[in-house]
Amino acid sequence: MDLLVNDFSLSSLSILVTDFDETSPTVNPNTISFKGRNGKINFGGDYGDKKVTVTIYLKANDYPDYLAKWDKLTTLIGGVTPFFIQPIFNGGVNKKRYYVTLTSQLDPEYVGTIDGMDSYKLMLEFTTAGEIGRAHV
Repeated sequence: MDLLVNDFSLSSLSILVTDFDETSPTVNPNTISFKGRNGKINFGGDYGDKKVTVTIYLKANDYPDYLAKWDKLTTLIGGVTPFFIQPIFNGGVNKKRYYVTLTSQLDPEYVGTIDGMDSYKLMLEFTTAGEIGRAHV
């Protein structure tokens, strides 16, 4: 599994993506109730934000390598400007892209040394951006 961030593959930074979950968008109904009448009149509604959670493991040879990869990762996803993410499952790029901003804090957890490389786990939480989330199919 891999993740494209604005067409940049996280696996090129030795980042392993292990989980990709999305929630349903919230529904915001547009209803009005009138004094003296039972119930509400439904005028439709809109869809709110969608949440996307991605679990990654950043692998580094040593501390300077970790800092270089960390700097690149924070440059890719750490800003306030929305960007596109797109999961890759079993070698095939998913057709669905998500226009998101990072809503979680980047807080790596040191896991240990695996195959001679230091590993850091991160749980990334994104929220769809824009008026309707701009999830593109």
